[in-house]
Amino acid sequence: MKNYQKPTPSLTAITTSKGDASASTVVSKQSNSTQLFSPKTEPKPTHSRRLHRKLAAGYVGCSLSWLDKARLTGTGPLFISVGSRIVYDTGDLDAFMEQNRHRSTSEYK
Repeated sequence: MKNYQKPTPSLTAITTSKGDASASTVVSKQSNSTQLFSPKTEPKPTHSRRLHRKLAAGYVGCSLSWLDKARLTGTGPLFISVGSRIVYDTGDLDAFMEQNRHRSTSEYK
């Protein structure tokens, strides 16, 4: 007589996308339970990246000259100087853009 091994429950992943939103559905064949995981609910990575001036300007969506002038006047994002090289942390760039988010032109000076 052969030894019968009970099959382990398997999972089936179904990925759907609508426009910009996509989600993965995991269905357990044994219990027929469905669980939805959305990319928007996943935690963001805690690490950040350092960008050179030109890449930082592209990241923010401004010109390199504006970024340089804003650094000189103190109105731009926080920066890091490494010797003669200027780099920007993506976390600082994101924070700068979040601080400058407005609903109306009458909100800021």
